Amino acid sequence: MIEAITSFFALKWTQEPLYHPLPSHVTRNFVETPNGNLELLTSEPQVKGEGALSKRPPIFFVHGGEGSGSVWLEWMGSLSTSYNARIYAYSLRCHGASYSVPYWKMVWGTSLDDLASDLIACIQDVRKREGQDPIIVAHSSGGGLSQYVLSKGQVNARGLALVGAVPHWGNMSVYFNWFRRIDPWFSLRSLCHLFHPNSPLNTPRLVRNAFFGPDYPRSRVSEFMKWMSNYEAMFWPFGMAGRGWGIESRTWLATTDILSNIVQWDGSQKVMVMIGTQDKMMGGTETRMVREYCSGILTLQNEKRIDADYASMRRSAKVEIDKYVSEADYPGVRLVEVKNAGHHTQNDMQWEESAAALRRFSEQL
Repeated sequence: MIEAITSFFALKWTQEPLYHPLPSHVTRNFVETPNGNLELLTSEPQVKGEGALSKRPPIFFVHGGEGSGSVWLEWMGSLSTSYNARIYAYSLRCHGASYSVPYWKMVWGTSLDDLASDLIACIQDVRKREGQDPIIVAHSSGGGLSQYVLSKGQVNARGLALVGAVPHWGNMSVYFNWFRRIDPWFSLRSLCHLFHPNSPLNTPRLVRNAFFGPDYPRSRVSEFMKWMSNYEAMFWPFGMAGRGWGIESRTWLATTDILSNIVQWDGSQKVMVMIGTQDKMMGGTETRMVREYCSGILTLQNEKRIDADYASMRRSAKVEIDKYVSEADYPGVRLVEVKNAGHHTQNDMQWEESAAALRRFSEQL
C-alpha cells in the first residue's frame, strides 16, 4: 500500500497531444471531425521489386485503452516490407496526437458512442482514400469498440483480426482476470487514487505485469509509458460490460450482427483471434470467441447470407509455425497463439513473429 500512496503523485490530470517520433515510411495526417482533429498514421509499403500498389485491402489498426496509433509502429514497420498495401493506425480523442479533452469531460462525459464516432470517421476516411474496405485489426478495448461499430452496421471490413481483444460478450471476465491475476489491490488502490482511470497502470511494475510477458525487459517499460494517455474515458469499459449474472453466461453483441458487415465471403478465413499465452487479462477468452464466431458464420451460411461453403470445412491440426507462433484454422476463423507474449502482443518481444502471423492472415483475404 505504500506504493499506492506514493504513486498518487505520478497520476496526471491534464493531457496534451503526444507526437511520437515516426520512422521514414510513416506519415502523420489528421482527420477532421466536428470536435477536433484525429491522428491518422499512414505507412507506405516498401516491398522491394514490386510495382504499383497491389489490390490487397489496406490494414486499419485500432488501439486499446491508454494506447494510440504509435503502439502499432513495430507491426507497421514489419508489414511495410512484406505486405504490399497501405497500413493505417488512428488515435482516439485524447490519445496520441489527437485533440485533447479536459479530465472530467473525457473521464465522465465521453460515451462509448462518442468514441465510436472517432473510429467511424477514420475508417470512412480510409475507405474514401482506398476505394475498398480495410482489414480491421483491433487490440484490447479497441477490439470491443470495433465489434460494436461493425454490429451496428456503421462500418464494413474485409476481415477482422482481434488481438487480445475484449470479447463480443463483454469485458466482465477481463476485470475478473485483472482482480484475480494481475492486481488484487486494484479496488483499494483506486480508492486511494480518487478513482483516477490510470490507477491500475501508473507504475512500471503494474504496466509490465498487465501488458507484457516474462521476456519483456523492465528497462523498456518507462519508455513505453511515456506515450500512454494520462487518463481514459470510463464509459468505454462500462459500455462494454454486457448483460447477465454470471461471467460465462454474459452476452453483449451477436456474432451474426458483427459478421454481417464483413464483406466478400469467398471461403477465406475472415476472422482471426490472436492471443499471447501470457496474456493475464484476456487469456481464456479465445476458445469461446472462436467457437461462437464459427457458429455465427455457419448460421449466416444456413440463412443464405454467405455463398461460400464453410460448413464443409473442418478444423486443421494446430500448426507450429515457428518457436513462438502456432495457428489453427476453423470454419472461417483462425486462432493464433503467441508463446510467452503478454497482452500487448504487438509490442512484446515476439512482435516480429506475431506480425508475420497477421501478414499470413491478411494475404489470404
